[in-house]
Amino acid sequence: MQPLPSTFRKQNSVYNIGYIKKAHGIKGEVVYIHESDYLPDENELLYIKMHNGDFRPFRIEQIKAAPALSDSSFFVLFSGTASRTDAEALKGLTVHSETEPVFDEDPSDDEPTVFDCESFTIKDESQPIEGFITGVEENPAHPLLIALIGQTELMIPAVDAYITGIDYEKGHITAQNLEALLEIASDNG
Repeated sequence: MQPLPSTFRKQNSVYNIGYIKKAHGIKGEVVYIHESDYLPDENELLYIKMHNGDFRPFRIEQIKAAPALSDSSFFVLFSGTASRTDAEALKGLTVHSETEPVFDEDPSDDEPTVFDCESFTIKDESQPIEGFITGVEENPAHPLLIALIGQTELMIPAVDAYITGIDYEKGHITAQNLEALLEIASDNG
C-alpha cells in the first residue's frame, strides 16, 4: 500500500460526512458520529480537516457500529492512530469524503440519547437526593452518567434499575436507588 501524505490543502471537492466525538479505549479508536446516508467502508480513504484547515488523509482500518451510543455512532480505527493520545488529537474534527453524501431528511433520526444528558439535573423519585450530570462515559455494558450529588461524584449506570425517565426538553433525569450508590461511594471513599 502506498504511504499517505502528511497534510495538504485539498484541491478537489470533499464532503463533510461526520465528526469525531472523542477517543475510545487505549488503542487509537475514536467515536465517529456519522451525519449522512453514505457510510464509508473499511480500507476507505477519508480526510480529516485539521485545526489549521488542512486535510489529512486517513484510511479506515476498522469500523464497527456502536448502537448503544446512537444509530449514527461508530467505533473507528484510522491508519496512523495507535494510541489514545493519537485519538484524542482528533477530537472535534470533521471527517470528509470524496463521495458526495445523501443526507437523510427524516428529523426522527435526530432523537436525543443518554449522551445528550450532560448538565441535566437528576433527582431520586423516592428520596430527597438530587444533583446534576457532569458527564457521560461509554462502558461496554451500558453508558455511565457521572453525577455530582452534594460533594460526592457518582457513576450511575444508565439502566432501568437506576434511571426511570429522561425529559430531554426540561433537561431532567428521574432516578431511583441512588441511596444505594451513595452508600457504596461513601464505603469506598
